[in-house]
Amino acid sequence: MTQNKLLTGKLVLPDGVRWGGLWLRDGKIAAVISAEAIDTLGSETGETFDIVDHGQAYLMPGLIEVHGHLREPGLTHKEDYISGTKAAVTGGVTTILDQPNTKPPTTTVEELRLKEAATAGRAYCDYAYLFGTTPDNRRELRKLSSSEVVGVKFWMAGHETTPTVVSDLGDLYASLEIVAEKGLMPLFHAENQQMINQLVAQAKAARLPDDGPTYSATRGPLVARMAVAQALILCEALGLPAYLLHLSTRGELDEVRRARARGMTVYAEAVGYHLLYTVEDYGRFGSYLKVSPPVREAEEQEALWDALIDGTINALASEHTPHTREEKDVPMSKAASGTPGIQETLPALFTTFRDRYPALPVERIVQRIAQLGSTNVAQAFGLADKGSLTPGKDADVVVLDTDHPWTLTEDMLFSKCGWSLAAGLRFLAKPVCTYLRGEVVQQDGQIVGQPRGRQLRKTTQAAAIQGSIARL
Repeated sequence: MTQNKLLTGKLVLPDGVRWGGLWLRDGKIAAVISAEAIDTLGSETGETFDIVDHGQAYLMPGLIEVHGHLREPGLTHKEDYISGTKAAVTGGVTTILDQPNTKPPTTTVEELRLKEAATAGRAYCDYAYLFGTTPDNRRELRKLSSSEVVGVKFWMAGHETTPTVVSDLGDLYASLEIVAEKGLMPLFHAENQQMINQLVAQAKAARLPDDGPTYSATRGPLVARMAVAQALILCEALGLPAYLLHLSTRGELDEVRRARARGMTVYAEAVGYHLLYTVEDYGRFGSYLKVSPPVREAEEQEALWDALIDGTINALASEHTPHTREEKDVPMSKAASGTPGIQETLPALFTTFRDRYPALPVERIVQRIAQLGSTNVAQAFGLADKGSLTPGKDADVVVLDTDHPWTLTEDMLFSKCGWSLAAGLRFLAKPVCTYLRGEVVQQDGQIVGQPRGRQLRKTTQAAAIQGSIARL
């Protein structure tokens, strides 16, 4: 039976924001309806509609989280598909790319199949898989089809929860050759392992304190820039695009600009914690703020925000990396690296945007977040049914009320880890409703219905988007 819904509100569309209606039909976006045509829609089409008026709230495309560490299998004491995807839809995320650093890691086709079977029917949002790499799993890479995963992840350096590191450039090049043959997107955690080893040894020899500033120094800006340059050179030689995860320094951004000037397709991602926190915040959070790459000095953060405004940054994510309190309540060098964020990042980023750029119109902020957090990510990973509020796409919609001050408390969190750096903060906006393929899955912070998320597969080639990037 055909199901028609008409959502009204401020529609965040690829070409601008305007008040109107979104016609949802059988889980898809059937049409975008102008304000003038809403009253006569039923008489013109002969259809009947369930009308949901969202007033002056913004209707955005559901966000796509590239860094969904859902922790299955083997690490479900701190997250699983049920808890992690509940947190996702509450934060306006309707698709997660599941990261491969689980236990065991997703570095063989057999492990991929086992993960598919174990997670089916247990997600509140849609999801797709990323495949992991090791120095010697190229035989497994060759077994992959070009659609069953949406990308291949390379950790060029390790930390406490990365069991699979490819730091040798020869191994990296050989695996990238296979990725190129498959037409898949390579994703890079770009830090130079050899430089980290040297800087850690120097810090120990100098008896530097085991604290946040020392940790950030041992994985400093040059560590990141060197690895980004290496990854881009290899991808350019092989004719590959590159997705650079969690960029955090001016030097990395300069390498991105140079590569694009040479004609490369480069997706440059920023994540919530680098945009929200600096080394000054170690005093408040200690090892709870240990992330990799680490938080930076204020001037590096300024460069990151500038890049988000001028278009150098063209992807956003939360880098949701949950760990238990027990894994964090230890000395810095022993603490697990990462912080949760999938439920908090949208309201936190919107609030910080407003605080930093008070003269910037709200509609330009929400459109920028939608472009970087949904549209560009869908293009990068070939998710043809996702990424924008346009006819034919899945009806994945997040309703963002930008006139809704509220304070996050830990009892609101769905992540199993149960804590957040943002707990106690007052936000200016809230994702008050989330639709997945036309059905409400979250309303006012409460989960609605049963898990109905589906596994997604790559459906299009990644598209170059540099020409569409506009300065805010």
